[in-house]
Amino acid sequence: MAVIYLLKNNEHNHMKLLFTKGPSLLIRLMVAVLLSSIFIFLDSKVAQFKIVKNYLNNAVEPIQMLANTPSEITSYVYNIFKSKTQLISDNTSLRLKVLKFKANEIQIKALINENNRLRKILESKERHPYKQTIAEVMDVTFNSYVKKVLINKGSNDGVYVGQAVVNSLGVVGQIVSVSLNTSTLLLLDDPNSAIPAVNIRNDMRVILSGYGKQNMLQVNNVLGNSDIKVGDELYTSGLGNKYPRGYPIGRVISIGNRNNKEFADIKVQTFVHFNRLHYVLLLWKRD
Repeated sequence: MAVIYLLKNNEHNHMKLLFTKGPSLLIRLMVAVLLSSIFIFLDSKVAQFKIVKNYLNNAVEPIQMLANTPSEITSYVYNIFKSKTQLISDNTSLRLKVLKFKANEIQIKALINENNRLRKILESKERHPYKQTIAEVMDVTFNSYVKKVLINKGSNDGVYVGQAVVNSLGVVGQIVSVSLNTSTLLLLDDPNSAIPAVNIRNDMRVILSGYGKQNMLQVNNVLGNSDIKVGDELYTSGLGNKYPRGYPIGRVISIGNRNNKEFADIKVQTFVHFNRLHYVLLLWKRD
């Protein structure tokens, strides 16, 4: 009896499970399709449903905005950093371009200045009846005792000791030593340099010499009552056969000690700026 009871009880439970089991997957899919079709139909045909839909959209919109906020904040911050990085990069690039333009501008100005110097030298070359060669200054020695420059012309170019050297402004000095491809030029304002000169205002002849100050000469052995004035211009006299006649030397800028019985202290500023030499002209007498 007990066995018959258990079998009946199991059969009863099995039948109960069959009838209490949920809907199948197919049924649920059909229901979903049906509901979707109904919603689509209502959305297109029934005005009241559109109102409900809009109400639901309005109700859900704040939630959507709140959900999107972290993403938007992240994107905003990222764009800020990206923009800052891009600005830094652009700024660096612009600085480099400005630096290059300035460097090019400086180089162009230097080339223009060099061309102007060469043009003046060539114009000076055409004005005088002497054979001339342009030489470039390679090195300088400036102090209170020695004022010399090294040029890139030597005995291979026909340069000789004692040769006169000028530029577009006036007398520069004379050659004191020569090697095959270079020569040493003693500048006019060197303390060991002297040059015969003439005052173009009255043809008064004087001797000028350097005394250790750059771009300055002194007039030697001229009495204080001599006819010489501030502003007088002195040119080469041609005496001594060292320098051709008629080359500018300098201008009188001060006269001290005008006592008639003593030599005057006369200072002359040279037309040539010896600290700015780049090119010079070597002179030869034409045959």
